[in-house]
Amino acid sequence: MKLVNYQEWSAERQSIYGTNTNTVDNKTYFFMNPSVLCDKTHVVNNDITVYFGRDMDGGGTSFAAEMHNVVRYLYPTRVFNNCFEWCSGPGYIGFEMLSRGICNNLFLGEIYKPCVTAIEKTMANLPDKYKNKVSVSHLHCLDVLPGNLEFDLVVSNPPHWNTVGETMASKIKFLDRTSADSDWAIHKNFFINIKKHLAPNGVILLLESSYASGPDSFREFIEAAELTITKVFWKEGANDFYYLEIQHKDH
Repeated sequence: MKLVNYQEWSAERQSIYGTNTNTVDNKTYFFMNPSVLCDKTHVVNNDITVYFGRDMDGGGTSFAAEMHNVVRYLYPTRVFNNCFEWCSGPGYIGFEMLSRGICNNLFLGEIYKPCVTAIEKTMANLPDKYKNKVSVSHLHCLDVLPGNLEFDLVVSNPPHWNTVGETMASKIKFLDRTSADSDWAIHKNFFINIKKHLAPNGVILLLESSYASGPDSFREFIEAAELTITKVFWKEGANDFYYLEIQHKDH
């Protein structure tokens, strides 16, 4: 795997997209019709069966394996004790981390109750070796997290689109809870509250859309929380999405 530094990519992105949205006018973004049934499965590493419904996949089934590869590339020998998947959906990324031995314990937080129900079904069918290693919380915001929770790895594929004053967002016909973050409210709440739950040597790794944002979209919120962006990169040949690595400012 080759990762490309954001500085190398930024000029290219600006020249391709700039403020001109015509390059994406013909793209169609589809989301499944709603279903609260956990009638679909995604098998992780021939090990964990993740249950989900038709309206619960915001791309996680595709991104989970890629994020596992990125984490292993960045931290080849590190095993994290407690991993938190924020905006977890059914937990595609988190269960990938657990199954691949990247973390010892997994905490999943999700606002959509049917996803929580799906996670509980996955937990009920976990192999015995993972019993008591996974927990889930129905979270509307991070300020309700118990104060004693501490994570050394936080991962997420959060909603990518700010729907306030963004011309690009208006091009998407089916913005929904998996894609829309009005005025970056979800991101703002995350950054202001995650610091107290991030271990001193903890790492946050977010997957964001390069059509919808750039590092500067979030920098103010991150720095206000006394956190800092330590890496920005994308996988070579896949610059529709980029990764933010975030740590304590004094790490």
